[in-house]
Amino acid sequence: MNFPYKNTNMNFLRYTIKARLRLGFGIVLLFLLIVSMTGLNKISQTNAASEHIVNVNLEKIVLLEQMSDSVHVVSRVVRSMALLTDKAAAKREEPKLVTAREEYDRAFTALKAMPLDAQGQALVRELAALQDTVRPLNNRFLEMAMAGDQDAIMFLLEKAGPATTQWQDRIRSFIDVQRDKSHQDALNAHAAYEQARYLMLGLTAFAMVGGALFAFQISRSITQPLSQAVELARTVAAGDLTTHIDVRADDRTETGALLRALNDMNAGLNDIVSQVRQGAVLLSSGATEIANGNIDLSSRTEQQASALEETAASMEELTATVKNNADNSNQASSTAQAAVRGGQAVGQVVEVMGHIEASSARIVEIIDVIDGIAFQTNILALNAAVEAARAG
Repeated sequence: MNFPYKNTNMNFLRYTIKARLRLGFGIVLLFLLIVSMTGLNKISQTNAASEHIVNVNLEKIVLLEQMSDSVHVVSRVVRSMALLTDKAAAKREEPKLVTAREEYDRAFTALKAMPLDAQGQALVRELAALQDTVRPLNNRFLEMAMAGDQDAIMFLLEKAGPATTQWQDRIRSFIDVQRDKSHQDALNAHAAYEQARYLMLGLTAFAMVGGALFAFQISRSITQPLSQAVELARTVAAGDLTTHIDVRADDRTETGALLRALNDMNAGLNDIVSQVRQGAVLLSSGATEIANGNIDLSSRTEQQASALEETAASMEELTATVKNNADNSNQASSTAQAAVRGGQAVGQVVEVMGHIEASSARIVEIIDVIDGIAFQTNILALNAAVEAARAG
């Protein structure tokens, strides 16, 4: 009986169980590494977006707020100095103007040092141009106001004031741009988070499904040949030595080696049983021949015993006759001297006949012993024939 090889996944036949397990754990670790690296990459993107919001956009907004406050302070101080009639009081407002302009310059310098895109650079250039335009107008207004020029108010309302308002509006526009960018960066960070979350969930699900399928393939490639090995062992235990499992020649796995070893063991047991059967047949044939020889020997022994018994009977009759002759000779000894010698001869004959009778008795005993030996030989031959029949 031939069993087909059940390891249907031929890709695994080139690898040992150790290599397959290493490959499986390696793939699982690779999936884990991919998920981890993807998560770290997306977290890094989210962190970069958050840092850009905090360290760039919000910092720009803070600087622009400081610039806007400084412009507002300058505008208020300029109006206050223009409205004060006391020159000394107006002079005391001048340090506030200087301080506000210094704060503006520091904030503007820090803003220009920060990373700016094309839109930001254009706004910075526009603010610098407005600064170069508005500050001389404010200075001119202060000079006119301090000199008591009646046209100072009209100059403020028509030139310096609108220019300052435009400057303030451009700063507010820059702030709005930075807030929009912060909002967009926040949306990008949230999108990166959502993308990372779905991507990691997808990769995790893929890794779990792929790992489960790979584990199933590995377990099946191991358990199927082992099941065949168990089935072969059970058939051998049941006495069926004709079972054989067809193992692929390119199977270099441990299970393939196990199945080949079981096939070799089964073939070896089959050869041993065949040799035992042949020996049993030869033993049975020899026992039959011995039994036939014993039967023939017994028959011949019985014939010889019968002949010896007849000889013994004849010898007994001869002995009786000789004894009668001896008695008659003894009775006739008194009549003739010559008969003495004949009597002596007859006595010798009687003595010889006695020896013959004793020898005949011993022959009878020997025949009895031979009969016993023949009987035991027949029993041994019968036992040998029975054992040979059982072995066959």
